[in-house]
Amino acid sequence: MSTKTTQKEDFDQLVEYEKKGILSSQIIESSDLAIKVKTLEGIITSWNRGSEKIYGYKDTEIIGKHVNILTPLNEQNSRHELSRRISEGHVIPRHITKGIRKDGVVIDLSIHLSPVKDEKGKVIGIATIDKDITELAAANKELDFQNQEKGK
Repeated sequence: MSTKTTQKEDFDQLVEYEKKGILSSQIIESSDLAIKVKTLEGIITSWNRGSEKIYGYKDTEIIGKHVNILTPLNEQNSRHELSRRISEGHVIPRHITKGIRKDGVVIDLSIHLSPVKDEKGKVIGIATIDKDITELAAANKELDFQNQEKGK
């Protein structure tokens, strides 16, 4: 069998995997980003390995729980407002916020929220992609402090 035939077969298989959702599923599962889905009421229905890495919960511990378990009290009103906007079909491409890990540590997050729609276009859930930016936020804070010290 020639390399071209193998490449063509690989291409065809990848296209078929994408049609079946297998490829997307594998990409989501391998991501270091927290990728999760919740109902419009805030119940977590999907949780990838990146979510486990960032938040510390296994999928069996968190699926079926309310997303507020991951949200500091002072951020819950803001998150509720974001969810309301998403339920209207809006996409929030980047929002800086805080989250709570399983061990109780508060972390800095950059989140992307988008609506999950059914076949008729009705919004039925919210997909969230979270990136832990705690180290970046700390570095920026230190840099700001150093710049202030230089300006004195």
